[in-house]
Amino acid sequence: MYLRFVVEKLDHHSGRRQGLFQAISDLEHSHALAPYEQQQYDEIYEWFRKHLKRPSSFTRSSKPHAKKVALSWYKDSATEHLKK
Repeated sequence: MYLRFVVEKLDHHSGRRQGLFQAISDLEHSHALAPYEQQQYDEIYEWFRKHLKRPSSFTRSSKPHAKKVALSWYKDSATEHLKK
């Protein structure tokens, strides 16, 4: 099984609900995070940068003109990542 963590807001590029990292990034860029929230986000983001393999493909479709978007799904067996 695969899991994806999302918020209600739709991403205008993909038409799908935003994932957590994208939603928090939007808050960060709008300066809506409190200093302690920014610190927590920075720590978690850095952990994922070090421990999550970057996908080799960013398209959801094999069609030649598909939008290049990435949606993050986690295997239910990725317990260390899911705990974060």
